[in-house]
Amino acid sequence: MKNRELLLAFERLMARTGKPVTPVHRNRDRRGPPEQVYKLPNGKTVRVRTNSKAPILMSKPIGYKKDHERPLDAPLTFEQDDYVAAVFPSPNRPGYATAYLIPSDVAGSVMRADMAKWMDADPSHDRSNRTFRDTF
Repeated sequence: MKNRELLLAFERLMARTGKPVTPVHRNRDRRGPPEQVYKLPNGKTVRVRTNSKAPILMSKPIGYKKDHERPLDAPLTFEQDDYVAAVFPSPNRPGYATAYLIPSDVAGSVMRADMAKWMDADPSHDRSNRTFRDTF
């Protein structure tokens, strides 16, 4: 499934659960793909992260510089929203999508803990690694 198909699947899944979402168009002051942010009926926001190949949630810290000693202290991109949604193709059902709606503070805490554990497991890991990831 392509990322656009995964976004549409997320919109349909949310509507089916009684929480229809509407896209939020934020000012784009950077390069890269448009932000995939939606508003829930209660006004809270969801940043959608899609991965067309694997059940993985990935993020990078905001404003983190490579020479910064502690990437674990920098906020992650989705933490400016209330929730993060991880959407990916269902592993056992071709043509279907799986989505998780996770409170941003919970996802950030888990990703930081996993990144710290990974960095501590092997001193040869690059301390300037800026990609946080979790698998489902």
